[in-house]
Amino acid sequence: MKKNIRILKMIAHIFHEHRSKLNQELKILNMTSSEAVLLYYLYRNEGASQYEISKKMKNDKAFITRTLNKLEKNGYVKKEKSETDSRENKVYILPKAEKIKKLLYDILEKSGEFIFENLSEKEIKKLEDILNKVNIE
Repeated sequence: MKKNIRILKMIAHIFHEHRSKLNQELKILNMTSSEAVLLYYLYRNEGASQYEISKKMKNDKAFITRTLNKLEKNGYVKKEKSETDSRENKVYILPKAEKIKKLLYDILEKSGEFIFENLSEKEIKKLEDILNKVNIE
């Protein structure tokens, strides 16, 4: 049991360090890591509903709403009522978000490099395989 706790603490520490570095790098865009990850999701799923976003990103609806409101206020996205269900909002990317897409992708990609810098490609693949085994859906 002690090993499990130690491993979980290490995972939490890695997550915290990554989020810290990511938030530092995102300051140039005046954006938080939560906003960046949500925008990244929208680049790949434009027109998704807030419910779909909440479900796929495994965050509660209130958190997604607050984050989307910030992105909307800053001119990155717009919410529109669904044509088929008036209770549902669909979320769309605005030109301002398109302009920063490459920069955001670069920041997201580079922010985690420190985690893997001491691992070989073989070790990274093994780690990925192990994490896939314990992935909680």
